[in-house]
Amino acid sequence: MAEGDGGLSEFLHAKSMLTPGATGGATLTITNTLGNVFQLPLGIVALLVSALFAALLWAVTESAALWQRIVFFLLNTLIIFCVAMGSNTAGLKIVQGRTQQASFSLLTPAYAQNSETADRVVRDVESIAQNPSLTSEEKLNEITLELEAAKPASAQRESEPRNKGFFRSWGF
Repeated sequence: MAEGDGGLSEFLHAKSMLTPGATGGATLTITNTLGNVFQLPLGIVALLVSALFAALLWAVTESAALWQRIVFFLLNTLIIFCVAMGSNTAGLKIVQGRTQQASFSLLTPAYAQNSETADRVVRDVESIAQNPSLTSEEKLNEITLELEAAKPASAQRESEPRNKGFFRSWGF
């Protein structure tokens, strides 16, 4: 194949790799911004934004047959989506690595409860601890569930993990 005839040399050219990278980065930025602001499903938003970028290439392939244009559109959409999703996953892992903290405490926060509820919880925990048919691990799990159930609803919401920040997991 001669140089400049659109063959393999054009495909492997450094400039041809800039397009998926740039559109993937733009897709990542647009998707996470829209998702964080409007609470949209990130996977679907990313796929739609990828399709919009791929649609821009539709005009470039005007001389190709319709079926080729459709194949190019689908492949470009998926390539842009994959670049964006991979970049988002890498960013998410980096952020999680920096912010992940081990938290372990033998003491838990106290919550104001009425004495009736507190007495019931103590009785239930004691009966679980003294149950000979449960293994130590089963006892620990049962006691944890009992204590979580006894927390007020506001305290349970506080203990739920929050995913703040720009990078979030993309689900459908």
